[in-house]
Amino acid sequence: MNLYRRLFDHAIRRELRRGTALLSSHPESASALGHILGHQSAAEKQRKRLESEVLIPPLLIISTTEQCNLHCEGCYARALHQQPRKELTRPQMGSLLAQAVDAGCSALLLAGGEPLLCPNWLESAAAHPELLTLVFTNGTLLDEAMVELFACNRSLLPVISIEGGERATDARRGDGVGKQVQAALQCLHRRNIPFGLSVTVSRENIDAVTAEDFLAPFITMGCRLAIFVEYVPVDDASKALALSPEGKKRLYWSCKRRRVGALRLAFPGNEKLLGGCLAAGRGFVHISASGDVEPCPFAGHADRNITSVPLIEALKSPLLSRIREKHALLQEGAAGGCALRGEAAMEFFEAIK
Repeated sequence: MNLYRRLFDHAIRRELRRGTALLSSHPESASALGHILGHQSAAEKQRKRLESEVLIPPLLIISTTEQCNLHCEGCYARALHQQPRKELTRPQMGSLLAQAVDAGCSALLLAGGEPLLCPNWLESAAAHPELLTLVFTNGTLLDEAMVELFACNRSLLPVISIEGGERATDARRGDGVGKQVQAALQCLHRRNIPFGLSVTVSRENIDAVTAEDFLAPFITMGCRLAIFVEYVPVDDASKALALSPEGKKRLYWSCKRRRVGALRLAFPGNEKLLGGCLAAGRGFVHISASGDVEPCPFAGHADRNITSVPLIEALKSPLLSRIREKHALLQEGAAGGCALRGEAAMEFFEAIK
């Protein structure tokens, strides 16, 4: 475990340094990222101090809300959370983030639903400029007022979700969404605010999004980070879209090639290199909109909720502990997907009893 954590911590430091270098044309953002990089050393030391008691994830993934203004085809968040639940209050948000900083977390990933429907979460995260906060948004609500929030809080980085070009984005997210995304990117560009892209990669678009020139126009507008997320099937009908083992390798090595302009990251990336699945606190843990502490965003299983126990106690949960102990069993099937979802989840949980 110690070797695994050293590898992961090293990867975080390396990418933060590379990111700072890429922000030379965005001095305010470069300064903010420099501050975050300075905090990383203290966060690592705190995680190490607590290691004998509990495993602290460097990355906290938070689903800010179950609400969304779009109905994207194959949305895993909508498939997992079909019954609305009471969402966290602003005081609970602030408490969670303060606990995360004290525990030694390095970065936040705010997702949804659509996080721009929850400005309280963005403002709560902005109160912790020592944390790099990636805000994953569909971009359609990125108006002038929201852009101003990002302009004033450079530790927050908007990460816009696309499927490729306008046509591919419209095909999954709805007619006209591609043009709305382009308008949002132009708005960020005018304010000299760097942004990231989140590209869902399936068998249908892998050729287009791994092409040498795919990111070029986005880099011109200010893209400094591109996260290529492997498509996760939500039902039997969508399994054919999941990347093959060869496709996963191709995506990983495409991101590893040193190319100028923007960081390129594959998610979940080469789990074999990092010693297995990153879920359940080994690399990240997921907090649902209602406060459930789950192994990852793709698996809606929890036995602790941060409204009932402190974050550190939640990270000690029997469920997360068993998953970490048996992480070698978290193997994807031939058709893609995750061992914590669907029929595979039943087999996995039976195996770790």
